[in-house]
Amino acid sequence: MPWVPFAHGNKGRTRNFISKESKGAQASCGLIYSLRKEADAVRGTIKHSGEITEMFDAAGRVHTDCILALIRKKEDGRGSSSRVAYIAGKKLGSAPTRNRAKRRMREAAMIYDAPWHGYDVVFVAKSKIINAEHGAVIRNMEQIKRELGEDGARGAGR
Repeated sequence: MPWVPFAHGNKGRTRNFISKESKGAQASCGLIYSLRKEADAVRGTIKHSGEITEMFDAAGRVHTDCILALIRKKEDGRGSSSRVAYIAGKKLGSAPTRNRAKRRMREAAMIYDAPWHGYDVVFVAKSKIINAEHGAVIRNMEQIKRELGEDGARGAGR
């Protein structure tokens, strides 16, 4: 018998009368959450705001028309996988606009296999990314990768 609320208090069965294994669709939520965590670990996502603040303070910068890339060379003690973060500030616009900017950066980064081995990278969207053509965003990512290869992203080893 499912839980049914009563007008004057709960005189029915308790909410947790079904074990977690037999909760049906609700049981899959925990599984989906754990799969997302595993995917983030494989992908190498920078999640903590403190790490992003460190990147703003000490990382090398590559400016393009649509994207600012903060790039820091990985230290040996910080693990072997490279990590990435995509940021679109509130100055960019509403949530759907910011999400679109991050999607566009993610797609361009995927084409050029970012994050690149041995580097932590934070991509920050600039306002021009909203109205830029797809090809322009791709060219911006190409420029970032080219500058990283040429001179180590202007001090990315700091």
